[in-house]
Amino acid sequence: MQEETSEIVKTPPYEISKIKNNIGKFIEEVVYRYHKRHIKSEKLIHGPLWGTAVLRDHEIAILDLPLIQRLRQIHQTSLSYLTYPAATHSRFEHTLGVLIQADKLINSLRFWPENRELLSETKLNARTNIRLASILHDCGHGPLSHASEEIYQFCDDMQALTGNGGPYEGNHPHEVLAHLIITHEKFRGYIKEIETEYDFVCDLDKIADSIIGKSKDDEKYMTQIVNGPFDADKIDYIFRDSHFSGLPLVLDLERLWYSITIDTVKKKKILVVKKNGMSPLEQILFCKIMLFSTIYHHPKVRATDCMFKGVIEYIRNHGLMLKDKKLNNATDFLWVTDNTFFSKAETTNDKKLHDMIHSIMYRRLFLRALTISIDTIEENTFGEYKEFQQLDQRKKYNYDALRKIAEQIWKAAKQPCLKEEVWVDIPSFPSTKETDDTFIQCPSGYKVLTDFFPSQEWIKNYIYHKWKAHVFCPATCQKEISKAAKDVLQSEFKFKFNDLAQKSCHI
Repeated sequence: MQEETSEIVKTPPYEISKIKNNIGKFIEEVVYRYHKRHIKSEKLIHGPLWGTAVLRDHEIAILDLPLIQRLRQIHQTSLSYLTYPAATHSRFEHTLGVLIQADKLINSLRFWPENRELLSETKLNARTNIRLASILHDCGHGPLSHASEEIYQFCDDMQALTGNGGPYEGNHPHEVLAHLIITHEKFRGYIKEIETEYDFVCDLDKIADSIIGKSKDDEKYMTQIVNGPFDADKIDYIFRDSHFSGLPLVLDLERLWYSITIDTVKKKKILVVKKNGMSPLEQILFCKIMLFSTIYHHPKVRATDCMFKGVIEYIRNHGLMLKDKKLNNATDFLWVTDNTFFSKAETTNDKKLHDMIHSIMYRRLFLRALTISIDTIEENTFGEYKEFQQLDQRKKYNYDALRKIAEQIWKAAKQPCLKEEVWVDIPSFPSTKETDDTFIQCPSGYKVLTDFFPSQEWIKNYIYHKWKAHVFCPATCQKEISKAAKDVLQSEFKFKFNDLAQKSCHI
């Protein structure tokens, strides 16, 4: 494989007005076609993790929108329920969890008298804005959450937004879609209506900006409650994903909340943690790493994500559609939920597409054809192996290059299946940048969590001992693909496999 030194893909020419027009059509469907009913009072919602939450009338009005209700039909952890049967929780459940945790954090911050003015409801609408940001933060997700995001991040419209020089460069694609929805004039119009009806005031610009981590320096702390180093979003997904996967992890949240305050650091008002509250932060980081090694990077979970991506690729390659969308634009994915995706198996006349979707539904999963890890590579080619590890699939040129290599493997194996069913999967490394962004209040001044917690050593050990890449394919052609993958990858990357590369796949 030719060595890449930098990303050469420029932001493609794509009219922002066209993106906004597509977002507007989506809002018309999921907001304005909704039969609005008047909410007469606040409501109680009960959950198995955080207990009971009180939601205000205007919050229920927004939660009732198809825009948010569709999140009931989107699995939080993609297809991991095929490996961990109880992991069927949805983005909607997660949304309520973020709302509860954000409110608990607000209450804990207001426990300190010096913070009460900074979280003033009358002056800043702080609680209202933060709670609505929690409710709306995931409204931009597509089918199977991050599995579809791995695809639409490379669509032309999303590249125009997040690529080099784009207005959202560096932001997560689903957060960008949420920001576009919330700031769209049609969504603003709906919010104006319910502000009048329910007698409340919010700031949609602040709400949308907090979802992408943007704020004024003197209001940074409010954004960090929803999008920060130890935000409500992170707290909920770590606890929820581990709980419903049957891998319960310990988080001492009460101690964390009452160790957090607001202070000015580097001319920004931010959330800081008192030194005696570091233990819960260490627990959060430990839990996050554990989730990667046990769930997010589990070979079966990665294989099912590749099966989903293979279906989307097949739909595109053969001029098919999902819910009348060709899935060539990131905004197309807003129209599709998990239910829409799986129902295609029963409505399509394409038998191959029917079989591909049914294979996911009835757990006829891809198998490992080859394992690429520190244990399966000959020691004298470790240098070449480390270069291979750097092929981050979040970069378009790497993703495209790996799809071409997968096609080479398919051809070398004499095309024993559909080309969309062969995948070279390289998981991205976990990130612990939170340790550089979390400030610890010490008697001698402020330090960052990295000064106390060896997160980079953890990541190095994870990459060295636990990280694995794989070649996946259908069970019917495992042997052929395995042999071809070994030959092609050794030729392309110049490392050598040992016997464990195939033995570990139980061929």
